Amino acid sequence: RKQRIKFRTIGYMVLWLAVLGLFTTLLLRREKIETVLLRQPGMLMQKFQDGYVGNMYSLKIFNKTFDRQTADIRLTGIPGQIRFIDQLSDIAAQSVLEVRFFVALKPESLTATSLPIELELWSNGQLVKKKKSVFVAGGS
Repeated sequence: RKQRIKFRTIGYMVLWLAVLGLFTTLLLRREKIETVLLRQPGMLMQKFQDGYVGNMYSLKIFNKTFDRQTADIRLTGIPGQIRFIDQLSDIAAQSVLEVRFFVALKPESLTATSLPIELELWSNGQLVKKKKSVFVAGGS
C-alpha cells in the first residue's frame, strides 16, 4: 500500500507555514515610520545673533508606508526653538527624508554643560516617536 503524503512532506509544510506566519507577523508589527536622530558630530554650541545658543542635529525619517506622510518636529520639556536648515516637507511613500536643524535655547536655561532634551515627531497629526538627545552647552 502506498502512502500519498509522506511524513517528511508534512514536516516541511508545517515548517513552511511557521516561517510564513513569523514573516507575516513581523511585517504587520513593524513601525510605519522609523527615525534616527543624531547630534552633529564635532560641533559644539553655536551662538546666534538674537542671543540664543544652539546645537545642530540631523534627523532621518523613514516612511515605510505606501502613503505620503506629513512630518513635524516639536521640542518638549524645555523652552526653546527648532530652526530648520533643510526644509521639513512631506515624506513620499517608501522613502527617506533627511533634515538638519538647530535646537536653539536661551542661555539662561542652560543649567549644566550638557542638558537632556526630548523631541517629538508628529506625522499626520499623531505622535509617532519621542526621541531623546543631549544639548551640549560647552561650558557657557
